[in-house]
Amino acid sequence: MFPASLAIKQVTGSFPTYPDGAPASGSVRFASNVWLIGPSDDKIIRPFEVVAGLDENGAFSVDLPATDDPQWNPQGWSYTVTISVGGRPLTRSMSLLYNGPDTVDLADILQAVPATAGESYLTLAAAALKADLASPALTGVPTAPTAAYGNGTTQLATTAYADAAALAVAFTANAAYDAAQAAILAAKAASVATDHGLVGWSFDPAGVQAATILPTAGVTHVVRVRAMSATVTNILIHFTVAGSGLTAGQCYATLHNDAGAILGAGAITADQATAWASSGLKTMALTTPQGVTAGAFYRVRFWFNGTTGPTVSRGVNSNTAITNVGLVAPNFRFATADTGVTTPGSAPGNIGTMTGAATAWWVGLS
Repeated sequence: MFPASLAIKQVTGSFPTYPDGAPASGSVRFASNVWLIGPSDDKIIRPFEVVAGLDENGAFSVDLPATDDPQWNPQGWSYTVTISVGGRPLTRSMSLLYNGPDTVDLADILQAVPATAGESYLTLAAAALKADLASPALTGVPTAPTAAYGNGTTQLATTAYADAAALAVAFTANAAYDAAQAAILAAKAASVATDHGLVGWSFDPAGVQAATILPTAGVTHVVRVRAMSATVTNILIHFTVAGSGLTAGQCYATLHNDAGAILGAGAITADQATAWASSGLKTMALTTPQGVTAGAFYRVRFWFNGTTGPTVSRGVNSNTAITNVGLVAPNFRFATADTGVTTPGSAPGNIGTMTGAATAWWVGLS
């Protein structure tokens, strides 16, 4: 039903038997109101809904896309879940996390809302119980979820009505959401790193303006890159002019988390003195592929030693006020840090105090 590139999670659930011992009956409906835009232009999923009927034991199982798949836009949306079991339907929202377990229980991931007067309750573990759902709405109930059941089960409120004011808010929110989705569709013309088979990049390489010689031997250059997949194997940099007189054993690139700590002993390339003595795209393997969190930021650090550094492809070369507009240390997008760095042993495991850089270097991850 869904493209192979879309992360799928299994949602299960089981409802309690009725007081007479008969199994619960009914269905659970999962509705998506978003247009999902995939990693290629031919992968677009319109809003959809999936209805799961309860089996003879009052249980169900259904496969659904994750709501924050890093290869699909938008991320962070949620399902509208309608439980129709016994009495009046219960509606809630639900998220399915990309990095969460492959199989989840509906009772564990329904999102609770504060209770107000005019609402009744049901347990989160049961999710819907005929006796509760069929009873009249109660008044004077607590104004926040409670845990009154002896087994400590969390409770959440069930709303029995929607007034005109609430509907007006919903319609306004839907109109704004539709406009946002239209903007996402329009922006799809822009390429992202995964369109090129990469995990991430500092900016679209179509934005490369020129190249600048890498200044100052022994100074580390730091570039912030967002990862779009779960593993980084290589660091990529492009040179238009080779370096010369590079010192063997003193030219490297490393991968760090956003706080500046190196990801591990294997998050470093081999010595690049020979490779950087020629021009072209350099795909530099890390000693060990590094697991990363899709959607999170990471930092690439690189440095050279020798007579003349290589000339590196870059975007703007102006002033840190524009390359790092709106950012303050330690969240610079382009920066320098540490001096006198030669061998890996002399490079601090944690990136030192960063100074905003005027040059937007192009760096990729694969």
